[in-house]
Amino acid sequence: MNHNKIDLIAFFPSTGLDKKNHTIGMPLSLLHATSLANEAGFKIKLIDQRVDKNWKNTLRSVIHENSDLILLLSTMTGAQIKYGLEVIRFVKSFGKNVKIMLGGMHPTLFPDQTLKHKLIDFIVIGDGEETLLEFLQRKDSDLENIRGLGYKEKGKIIINTQRKPFDLGKTPKIPYNLINVQNYYENFFQTKNGLPVMAGRGCPYSCTFCYENALPVKSYRNLPLDKLILNIKEVLEFKPGGINLINDLFFYDEKSAKIVADRIIRERIKTKFMVNTRVDFIYKSNIDTLKKIKDAGFHEMFIGVESGSQRVLDMIKKGITIEQIIEANKKLREAKIKPIYSFMTGFPSETFGDTKKTISLMLKLLKDNPNASLTSLKIFTPYPKTPMFEECKKYGFQVPNELEDWAEFDFNTAKNTWLSKRERQRLEKISYMTYFLDSRTIQSYFSSKLFKMLIHMYGNIVLFRCRHHFYALIPEIKLFKIIHKKFY
Repeated sequence: MNHNKIDLIAFFPSTGLDKKNHTIGMPLSLLHATSLANEAGFKIKLIDQRVDKNWKNTLRSVIHENSDLILLLSTMTGAQIKYGLEVIRFVKSFGKNVKIMLGGMHPTLFPDQTLKHKLIDFIVIGDGEETLLEFLQRKDSDLENIRGLGYKEKGKIIINTQRKPFDLGKTPKIPYNLINVQNYYENFFQTKNGLPVMAGRGCPYSCTFCYENALPVKSYRNLPLDKLILNIKEVLEFKPGGINLINDLFFYDEKSAKIVADRIIRERIKTKFMVNTRVDFIYKSNIDTLKKIKDAGFHEMFIGVESGSQRVLDMIKKGITIEQIIEANKKLREAKIKPIYSFMTGFPSETFGDTKKTISLMLKLLKDNPNASLTSLKIFTPYPKTPMFEECKKYGFQVPNELEDWAEFDFNTAKNTWLSKRERQRLEKISYMTYFLDSRTIQSYFSSKLFKMLIHMYGNIVLFRCRHHFYALIPEIKLFKIIHKKFY
């Protein structure tokens, strides 16, 4: 009798951007996807390539002791496909009977193309909780009646009916026993050793670049407040320095924000929260509401501004104005909530004049609110199946035809065919340089006082260049790339 029987290996491949305490977060996709199956008594082994340096030995050991296993891999477009396929080939070199299943965003967007790959046996489309549970319960029988499943039958690709988005009210206890939580403490902007809690899924807005608008079924759902409070309390048992509430849009309207803040205060939950929200939520909210949110522990808000050009904001259907951005920033300063703003440039039809407006807005936000932080100015890369992705195809953007080709698709190597070589090089210089526009973020990665001083000094040079829009000569670009590779 095998006392170590495993029904499913859940594997999280490397993303290629895996830095401990900065970009290695909990594998929430797998923890949630396997939660119902775990609750039902199925034995699951979760392996995270990012933290298990002996993952090959771990895999070999589990597969040696178990036959007819399912290997489920979390799959995002890009490098995770590359590393995932390497893992699959390794497994197949000794575990011929292991069946391969991919779940996540990429197989959801490209089900047929993914299943076409000879190494892939099954895919999960959309939310995986119920689909995975039913699959394990049926053990290869009656597969045609499992919604959200794709599979092969005698070489033919079969894609079942789409499953409705998972009712988050049915979310069971998250199986933290499958991981070593100590591996996943992250440093946020003001918070050290933070941990994440999934707080919702989806977004009701229509930004043309966002992956939410590529999904076959769009649905905005928040975790019920009672369940959210329970999950927060459970994670607080691991003694984090703060909690990142994972949700593409946590605060949506003022009324619900008040309810959440009041409940957290009433429950006497003492921690720092970081959330994603929008400019228009801040702009429309009363300053007293924002102060109450701060009192409840919401110290940091990540806000996608995207552009300082109203023309570009309208083009990407962001649904906000420059005036709202400026006023929201002042409100957050008064409420003493730290905003972290993100920006992009290099959209099709965007001019260098638009880019200059974005940089000028970045500078203004820092000037008006000394507590604000900025990401660097990222170069836009189209996400598959989004409205903007379809627009990019009109400019000759090449869409990969096979799963293997998507493995090389990332934000650094994608061919933005609407940009000339000169334009791409100029935007690349600006992107690297603007990491230092808010030099405090870079400084947080170093303990050396000398390094911190040098970064501060160089940050002043970057400020001068950005104020005068002088980007012609940046010989230190090679150094930027080395720093970027090391810390991002």
